Amino acid sequence: MSQSRYHRCAGRLAHMMDLLEAPDFNEARNVSALFLVREWLKGQGRV
Repeated sequence: MSQSRYHRCAGRLAHMMDLLEAPDFNEARNVSALFLVREWLKGQGRV
């Protein structure tokens, strides 16, 4: 994975983590967690 792609992915993952920790984000927490896992798997080259 190129450095710039890595940084974009890391930035998106950090943003998703912030959303998951937000107290007013309950209704979309499960969907966000699924997207977070998908992005992590993509970063690992598994998807």
